Amino acid sequence: MLESRIKIHFGKEINLSPQHRLDCSFINEGCHGGWGYFDGLFLEQFGAVEESCAPYQASSEPSGCGKWSECPIVAGVKNTKYVGGHYGGMSEADMIKEIRAKGPMLVDFNAGPTFQAYKSGILSESKPVSEIFPQSLSQTGSESGAYCH
Repeated sequence: MLESRIKIHFGKEINLSPQHRLDCSFINEGCHGGWGYFDGLFLEQFGAVEESCAPYQASSEPSGCGKWSECPIVAGVKNTKYVGGHYGGMSEADMIKEIRAKGPMLVDFNAGPTFQAYKSGILSESKPVSEIFPQSLSQTGSESGAYCH
């Protein structure tokens, strides 16, 4: 999402490292999940580095962040926010407005306990998701105000 916003607004094509955030973001959960909003807060405070400096390794470890300490910060975000003003407050119209104004947006969803126990195959529910997890619909976070060095 951030790479696309940078390309749209600055005309620069850049490959950002997900590994840097997996290893270094102490406010999220590395390879075990997490929330896009916290990723945005991390990018506000610490920025993003290029994939070429911190290549993806398909795993994460708390001690791994030190490997990327020499990587220069090349991008980040300003003003991480929830579309709609608060967690769960966004609407389809809010999403359309955000995408038209700023480009792709990050969307989170709360999958609930059934998904947390999922291992492989096709996950199916006997009831509509809205009946199983009514509180989990329309919950999203968006990073806005991308910047690029």
